[in-house]
Amino acid sequence: MTSYLLDTHTWAWAIKYDKQLPPRVAQLILDADFIQVSAISIYEITQKVSLGKWPEMELHSDRLSEILSDQGGHLLPVDAAVAQVAGTLRWNH
Repeated sequence: MTSYLLDTHTWAWAIKYDKQLPPRVAQLILDADFIQVSAISIYEITQKVSLGKWPEMELHSDRLSEILSDQGGHLLPVDAAVAQVAGTLRWNH
């Protein structure tokens, strides 16, 4: 069983079929058994759209949950325990 947790940009690129998403990654997403997206990704996208910083996502921002469901993905809720662990992760990008 193949499962992936997509970060905000990877998911947004998959939604828009953006050329920034490498074809190999797009295929991995399509072939995955289980895709998850953090609820924070919905916040990040809608916030940037409302600030005018991500206009190309405006078309999608009001139906992100529906899009994820259509993709067969699952929303990962964020609670205090998840937020605390996420805050301690080291990000090398």
